[in-house]
Amino acid sequence: KRDGNKKVHLLAAVTHVPGIVIAQDRIAKAGKANEISHFKPLLAPLPLAGAVVTSDAMQSNRDNSAFLRNVKDAHWLFPILGNQPNLSAELNALDWENTPAIAATSEIGRGRIETRTLRVLPAPEGTGFADAARALLIERYVTHKKNGQWRTRAESVLYLTSLAADDATPEDLLALIRGHWRVEHAHWLRDVIWKEDKSLIRTGN
Repeated sequence: KRDGNKKVHLLAAVTHVPGIVIAQDRIAKAGKANEISHFKPLLAPLPLAGAVVTSDAMQSNRDNSAFLRNVKDAHWLFPILGNQPNLSAELNALDWENTPAIAATSEIGRGRIETRTLRVLPAPEGTGFADAARALLIERYVTHKKNGQWRTRAESVLYLTSLAADDATPEDLLALIRGHWRVEHAHWLRDVIWKEDKSLIRTGN
């Protein structure tokens, strides 16, 4: 909160390693201001030349990709989800079935086995994203024991990136995506484990 008023909505830039907040901006409540409109003001003061910027799907848009490439001399790696149905369908229609996985990670912990595989294809023409070089398909498999039986759930996510083959290896791409989810994990921990959003406890500050 701020000065006893309503809680403040913040947008932050966080490093993958070791997870330090390097910029933070208060989202204005007036007009059409939101997290999308604050993306560029948040990153504008930062020296990002040569860096790779990851984001959630809300910030995955053509304007932000152009800002990062043309203004900040940085690369971008964005998920393409259902909020962009046409582009998502175009990427989903690529020949993934005949494209082998070229990198994978596997981790055992917290009573489960988690595997990620990566497939890479050239980005299709006409996406409108600045310097779009490659399309990625990440498939994630989680195996865990429930009621004495091992069960596996699977999910897949499509990505676009400006990182060409000379800029990042398949292993680099997996590490970047994994690094972004270290940031997202903080939200998951607070929302799912600590159940902060469900708490009805209120105090003055």
